[in-house]
Amino acid sequence: RAAVSSYKNVVSPNIVEGKTSRIPKEPRVSRWIFSTDGVGFIVPSGSASGINVPASKQWIDDGVTTHPAMFGIGAGFEQNTHKIGENVDSRELQHVMAVMARFPSKLAEPVSKL
Repeated sequence: RAAVSSYKNVVSPNIVEGKTSRIPKEPRVSRWIFSTDGVGFIVPSGSASGINVPASKQWIDDGVTTHPAMFGIGAGFEQNTHKIGENVDSRELQHVMAVMARFPSKLAEPVSKL
């Protein structure tokens, strides 16, 4: 909720559909198809892995795997990452930086304010 609220507060008001690069006005929340090595640590659910993760860590458990919650935002398109000719439209960087600057304070807010 904090990430979506941050995006809507600092990016959405600055997007003019069809005129502001390829940045969507509404945030996209979905699974992340690309991950840089070391971003997530996925283990089998239950004690089969031998790794004891305390409940206080609030890892995500889907019944098959357990992993820490992950949050990713960046400029560009995932499908183009780590390929020859990879590039980012510099107009997108200001929006990424704005969300990342706003996100910590939104995350700290009570859920009722989001």
